[in-house]
Amino acid sequence: MAEIAKPILSLNWRDDNARDSRIIAAIHHIMLKIDAGDTSVVEFAATKSKKAIQLEEIEHDGEKTWMLVRRSNPSPRGYDAHEDFWIRFITIGIQILEMMGNKEPIKYRRVQYQHLVDGLTYAQITKGLKDWAVTIRVHPKSFGLQNQPSGEVWLAHGLSIAAKVVNNIFEYRATEKTDKVVLRETKGIPDMIASLRVVKRNRDESTGWLDIVPRGVIVTEHRNIGLALTEIQRRFSGMIIVMTGGFPDSSTTEFLHLLEVDPLLKDLPFLFFSDHDFSAFQMFIALKYGSAHAAWASPSQVCKRLTWAGPTIDELYAAVHSYASGPRIEVQRRNHPDRDIERLQEENSLWEEAKVQEIANVLTSRKITKADHLIIKGLRNAGCLALEPKLNAEIEYMLSAELEGKSKFGLAQLARIRSSGMELWIADEVDRWNHSEPEEDYEERAPAENRSQDTRRFVQAAEHARKQDEHKMESSRLMQTIFRMTSRSESSA
Repeated sequence: MAEIAKPILSLNWRDDNARDSRIIAAIHHIMLKIDAGDTSVVEFAATKSKKAIQLEEIEHDGEKTWMLVRRSNPSPRGYDAHEDFWIRFITIGIQILEMMGNKEPIKYRRVQYQHLVDGLTYAQITKGLKDWAVTIRVHPKSFGLQNQPSGEVWLAHGLSIAAKVVNNIFEYRATEKTDKVVLRETKGIPDMIASLRVVKRNRDESTGWLDIVPRGVIVTEHRNIGLALTEIQRRFSGMIIVMTGGFPDSSTTEFLHLLEVDPLLKDLPFLFFSDHDFSAFQMFIALKYGSAHAAWASPSQVCKRLTWAGPTIDELYAAVHSYASGPRIEVQRRNHPDRDIERLQEENSLWEEAKVQEIANVLTSRKITKADHLIIKGLRNAGCLALEPKLNAEIEYMLSAELEGKSKFGLAQLARIRSSGMELWIADEVDRWNHSEPEEDYEERAPAENRSQDTRRFVQAAEHARKQDEHKMESSRLMQTIFRMTSRSESSA
């Protein structure tokens, strides 16, 4: 007999109609079970069991969407933990009851909890609250749990966001009270947004912008990079830039999800520009498909239209050649009108060669680490990379013997090619996406013998660096041997 699939656990604080009395009764019921020795009723928010967390295509917002989902899967044997774990778990439950009786948010309460049980850390408190929430099927914010969001948003002139922000979850559940907040230019992302609407302002008297047409959303991990893009506002007219400020918190992922379902942004591109490393790739997967640790909230956090937009290694090299073959030589002709074209072309070729070597040196200096391999293993096990051919092909290339595991660089490396190089490259990519050019087939890369000349140069540079390292090590060993022999001679004398 086929096993009946357990229901998907979808916890969304906006739809959570649980009243205080129901939450209190549920917590009391679980405590009685634990007291009687039955711990199998407890579910743990951070479990990564394959039976609990799976990548599935589900019906969501009227469309099929791939995401990491959590299915109800309490262990029939319970959690085999030490007694002190259950003491902490019950203590946190008691404090939840007290807090709810006082209608007190938990913004600072977690710090107070640390004094209630010896050795209780801030992370343990947070985990305990989430375990309780998953067990009784309510969102952690229903307990008053609040974040301190790190994300920011920038809106081009002519665009704004009208948001309904919740300051107190208890008041919101009782009366649906929200504060109206208008986001313009650069603003921090509020913690709890009940709903939002992107607004097109037909006229801005201060700037003269008229009838702005929304063009899409840019997502980047670094706030300073996002702010750098705003320096050339003309190229980013009609864009919204979301800056996660590192690994995205739940407030940022929820905000991005709300943007995606906004009618004004329907069918527009959501582009993720990041550093070329595995931590950044992990961020992208978490934003698009959800994360294993918070799979119980994926339906309210995923952004299915998000696309990894690079840059790839080949695109970094191509940026050098594109600038050298046109814009740079024109700049040199204007700056040095007395020089003949042959001399300018020769200088330009030397500059191009030097930049290619500089990129090779950067790639050679950043090796793939053990932590990177753990990230890759996690992404592959989740199954998300199979749905991302461009990113998957780039990762395979990074891990190939051809590059010897030396293939990471920062997004800001584009700025070392030319003034505002990073901003201009991203602007060009945004223009390309808005013109709907056909996607390149990333299923297979060219064999090694057909790779670009730049890649061969990179491999040669890596080999040269490896030989230099070996030479330095050999020299160091020789010096140590001479030093020991000298020391022995002096001792004998």
